[in-house]
Parts: sequence; C-alpha cells; structure tokens
Amino acid sequence: MMVLRCYPDSRPRLMIRIEKFGNNLALVSPIEAVSLARSLPDRRYWKPDYAEGNGAWIFVPSGPNVTRALEAFPAAAWSEPAAAIREKVVKQQAHSDVLRESRKQGLRAPDFKFSTRLPPFEHQEEVFALSRDLPEFALFMEMGTGKTRIEVDTGTYLRAKGEIAGVLVVCPNSVKDTWEEEVALMAPEWSSHEVVIWSAQARRAQRDRIAAFLTVDAHPSPALRWFVVNVEGLSSDRAYEACERFLQLHRCLMIVDESSRIKTPKAKRTKNVIKLGQLAAYRRVMSGTPVTQGPLDLYTQFKFLDPGILGFSSFYTFRNRYAVMGGFNLKQVVGYANLEELVEIIEPYSYRVTRAECIDLPPKVFERLHVDLGKEQRVAYDQMKADMFTDVVTRREAVQRVSVTIVLTQLLRLQQIVGGFLPITTYNDLTELEETHVEPILGTNAKIVALMEFLEDLAETSKVIIWARFRAEIALIADGLAARWGEDAVTQFHGGTSTVLRTAGRKRFQDLASPTRFFVGQTETGGLGITLTAADTVVYYSNSFNLESRLQSEDRAHRIGQDKTVTYVDLVARDTLDKKVLETLRSKKNLADLITGDSWREWI
Repeated sequence: MMVLRCYPDSRPRLMIRIEKFGNNLALVSPIEAVSLARSLPDRRYWKPDYAEGNGAWIFVPSGPNVTRALEAFPAAAWSEPAAAIREKVVKQQAHSDVLRESRKQGLRAPDFKFSTRLPPFEHQEEVFALSRDLPEFALFMEMGTGKTRIEVDTGTYLRAKGEIAGVLVVCPNSVKDTWEEEVALMAPEWSSHEVVIWSAQARRAQRDRIAAFLTVDAHPSPALRWFVVNVEGLSSDRAYEACERFLQLHRCLMIVDESSRIKTPKAKRTKNVIKLGQLAAYRRVMSGTPVTQGPLDLYTQFKFLDPGILGFSSFYTFRNRYAVMGGFNLKQVVGYANLEELVEIIEPYSYRVTRAECIDLPPKVFERLHVDLGKEQRVAYDQMKADMFTDVVTRREAVQRVSVTIVLTQLLRLQQIVGGFLPITTYNDLTELEETHVEPILGTNAKIVALMEFLEDLAETSKVIIWARFRAEIALIADGLAARWGEDAVTQFHGGTSTVLRTAGRKRFQDLASPTRFFVGQTETGGLGITLTAADTVVYYSNSFNLESRLQSEDRAHRIGQDKTVTYVDLVARDTLDKKVLETLRSKKNLADLITGDSWREWI
C-alpha cells in the first residue's frame, strides 16, 4: 500500500484543475480553496493574472507538494503534462513501498561468493543483499560495524555484472589510506582491483597512477578501479575536475564516506559532491552519526543520493516541514516536528545498526585514522631524522656499535614531533647535557585536528578513552576537549595526577550518568590495573614502544563487566615511524627486541 505523507485537511468538493506552468505546476482553484492551497508544504506563490483573469497557485512539482495536492484535491482535473509529473512522484513512492516490503524477507546473497579469508557477518550480508542493486542507499551504521566491507562487496558485485568500471570514494583525509588497505583485505579472492589515492602534492609515481586513471585506456583492465579522494580537497577546482573526469571515463559507484561532512548546504564541497553524484550510476552515503547536529543534517545527504527521496526543492522548505523555528526573528531551530514521517520516508533507502545490535561482532574492532603532518611538523621531523642518522653513524664509527637505548631515545624524539612538540636540549658551559624539554610546534597539529573531527562524529552518549605517551600530549588533548565539551567532560590520568584526583576521575568516567565522557591517560600510568568498561571507544594518540603497555591499556575497557564491542582507533601520521611502531605492537612484539645490529637504519 502506498505510503503518503499525511496532512490535516477538510477536502471541500471544489472545481480544481492542475496544469503545467513552465517548470512548475499551476493550481487553478476558486477562492474557497485558498486555505487548502496554502497548505502545500514546499515552495508556492499566488499568481493573480494566471489566465483569463483567473489567479492560480504556482508550485514546485516536488514530492511533498504533489502528494499534498493529491490529498487535498482528489477530484482535481490534471492536464496531460501535469499528470506525467504526478506519475513520477507516485512511482517514487510506490518504489519506496516495494523496498519497504523487501526488508521483511531476511535477505541473503547465496549467489555471491564472498571472501573466504574474511567472511561477512550476518548483518553485513543482509545489508549487501538488500542494497546491492539499488541506485542509491545510505549505510547509517555505527563505527566498527563494517560499513566499508559492504561497499567493497557491492563494488565487486556491480563490476562482475558489468554495471560499473570504477568506484569514486569521497572520504575524510584521515581514512584515505584505510580504503586502500581494506579493499585489499576484504575483496573476494576471485576479484581484481586497482586503488589510486588522490593527493594534490603527489610524488611522480603517484601522479602517473592518477593520470592513468584519468586517461582513456585503449586496453581497459578487467580490474575494478577505485579512485579515493579526500572530501576536504573538493573545495578546490583541481580535485573536483579530477573526480569529474574519472566519472566521465568510467560508469561508477560513488561513495561518500562519513557523509555528515557534506551536511552544510551552502558549502562549496557539499555542492561539488552533489554535482558529481549526478554523474554516477550508483550512489552511497556512509555514516555512523548522520545527524550530528539534528535531523536537518539529512537533507544534503539524501539530495546527493536522489533529490526525489525527500522530494523538497530546497533546504528551507525541508526545514520548514521538520523543524520548529524560534528565537530572534524566528531564525533559530528550537525543536523538531513530523519526525516519524521523516523516518518513514528515508527508511526504504537506508539501514541503521549499532554495535550493540550486532551480536556476532568480535569483542575488539581495530581501525586506523591516517593524518598528514602539518608543514612545520614535517620540516621539524625530516630535519630531526637527518640529524639523528648522522649522529648514529658518527657514534657507530667511533665505537663500532650503537646501543638499543640510544636508538630508542632518538625514536622517542621523533615521536614527540609527531605529537606536536619539538624536543629542546640545553647544555651548560662545558657542553654537557643539562636538560631536555619540549615546546609546541607552531602551525597545524594534524593529530589534534583529526582527533577532534573523529570525536565530533561519535554519539553524544559515547564514552572514550584517549591514550597518549607524553604528558604534553595529554595536556594538549585535555585542553582541546575541555574547550569543546566543557571541563566536566574530561578527566586526566598520568604520573602527575594525585591519587585522590585519579580515583575521583575514574569513578566519574565509569558513572554512566556523569557528564565525564573523556578519559585522557598515559599508557604507562593509567594502562595498568584499573577498570574503564564504560568506554566503547579507545583512541591511541600515540603509543609507547612497550608491548605490555599496549596490551594492558587495551584491556582497561575490555574486561569483565564490558558488555559492548570496543573499537580501538590508532592515529597514524603518514611517512613517520607511527605505522611501523603500530605494526610491531599489533604483531605482539616489543620494539626494543627488534633493534639489533644495523636494523636501526630501518627505524630512523
């Protein structure tokens, strides 16, 4: 049965006709129908001199307007051109009904051969079967529930059917590398894939790969081409033109990952993403928190998918339907209305699931966020690395060996730069070491920016542990969190925290009714012996080199009393020691045990 939006009306029997008027529709009615005509929810205006001295309501032929006209004026006479427009809306809603019914069947995909090394979870197969053939779909799945896996399989499936040749992924800069890693990890063994990551500062080899994706290929590869572009770059013409060219050369699936990044209707990147979507054969949005500021965030995400789903011709008419305005000049959103209707409209085109609902998920889920060092950080890192290499070589030539302690100290200095601080060493008059301290590096701190963006996307009820190696990092993180969420939202736990404050802070964090959402701790201090099972997310801003510290800190959230899947997120700075340190720890190894002989060259 077709689901129509419901509006109150009295439905008087009046002589009404509806005609096509340019790109709009004209509602020609007697004056008695004025109040009903004014109930059209989308844009409309009164034209007193419409024809033959009669006035008419001119209205945008959007879904809400046409639906309202059908309800308010069931006996209206529609001209043939107007009826053609009406039928498009009716078909859209009938299609929604079909999709709504299909969800009740417990779908599976026995005809698709998934990866054998990494089989899908039950909910992943269900969503894949539900959405794989649809031109548009929204994966509103909480972080850690496996959104990326579903779209890797969807792209593979559509390529095997001959429906697409490429996938354009638009995502935050911090997860570009993750897409390359996960396509390689999750794609079925029988499939073939090529992944290229866009970078405005790409080196020559990378530029050549990008150019190959944006050039007509006389002998196209059977591999599915994945072009991954950071959403921040789409504020520039260069990245936009590259995406446009890729879409023109390949029939594509286009995916917007963390789609709340395009929630601002007037933003240039939002407009560019929506324009690019018009060139794609299939469109997807992915977000664990699609409504970070409220349900109005959905407008641009669904406009990208298909403007006909919501049906409104503008953000403002959408807002007028689902928001309650108040404040100065009635320009402030003070509440929401008709949300059940909105949920009903988007339900056939979306899937929502939380980690708690995915009973077959593993107890621990690991993810990475990649960042590019800021300009000042990169200069400091490269200079420190060159100086250290020279220093170690000089020591080795002098004493024929280099101790593990010396190498680890050098690596620690590099870690401090990655975290946003420059180690400064002072000497006395005898050129003997006096003291080493750190000072903040000027410019952008890439990890802090990525951390704050990530936390903004989490549910407001989520409690988060943030581990860091250095006290300066902890202070920087805590200050940023307090500035955004208030001092009551943060507690610190490190060597300089008194026992009384540690205990009080830990108890506040564990209390689900407490406003304390963020536990910012030092792995060597807070990573042992305490229970932090209120957390469902753990972020590593930086890691120590000690395997036991990593394992112990992971288990603060994952221990007896934890009834949720815990997601662990590592912030990894590109082209630094971060990746190798993390891979060493994830391989259950101590970094110090690996630095022997000349192996120090692999680390510095």
